[in-house]
Amino acid sequence: VLPWADETDDGPIVNGASDDAWFTGVTAGFGIGETEQSLIPYVLYYKDGNGATPVFKRSFYTIGLLYDRPTGEDNMFDWSAEYAYQMGERGPSYDTDIKASIFEGWFGVSFGENFRNRFHVGVLATSGQDDSDDSTAFQPLFGDTHQRAGLADLWSATSSTGGGLGANLFTNFTDIYAGWDLTMGAHNFLIAYHQFTLTEDVLSGGEDDIGSEVDLRYQGTYSQNLTFEVGVASFMPGDWIGSDADSTLRGWAQARLRF
Repeated sequence: VLPWADETDDGPIVNGASDDAWFTGVTAGFGIGETEQSLIPYVLYYKDGNGATPVFKRSFYTIGLLYDRPTGEDNMFDWSAEYAYQMGERGPSYDTDIKASIFEGWFGVSFGENFRNRFHVGVLATSGQDDSDDSTAFQPLFGDTHQRAGLADLWSATSSTGGGLGANLFTNFTDIYAGWDLTMGAHNFLIAYHQFTLTEDVLSGGEDDIGSEVDLRYQGTYSQNLTFEVGVASFMPGDWIGSDADSTLRGWAQARLRF
């Protein structure tokens, strides 16, 4: 299930510092034919009385559906599409309606055997606060955003001031991306491009270009016990961040030994 983040300072849901927090729901899974496709509907309910900070009181439903087909040696096409809608109330007296949504989807094409190529395009879009009286920014459920929007990992869902550039962009955030990866036995190479924009620019002075990112990564398997990875990710800020902002470059190298 997708990670979500809030536009307020309370960050992703843990327990809301409340004595009466509830989080429950139901999910199901349905296989489609013999093509490894699946449908996963779910309904989740969260309520937080939050007596310590009444402005963060929330009571809402999250209704979503995931439709996907994974990658595989026999699958030329793979895809995933997930949409979720939230409705409920928030505020000191539950006096603000919640009407929010989120979508993530991608489509990939793979071909070749010894040299397996995969081209893919995708989008991640979370609703942001518009100029209505409703709360249209998506409410938090989970805070795991690792490599969800680029390998630089600049964006955090832990708070509204999280992330390397001082903004929680898993609210009011759109990422349109394209990539290519090549697998040759135990070796995999990836190159990807991301374009980040605000979903709603009503609170940003009219600027909506967050920036763009280019990712390069190599992964290798030496044995069943040892794998390794090296990569570099470059982020170029847009007008929303500021014309005088510096680009960000992240490089890494790591090995994993299991026995």
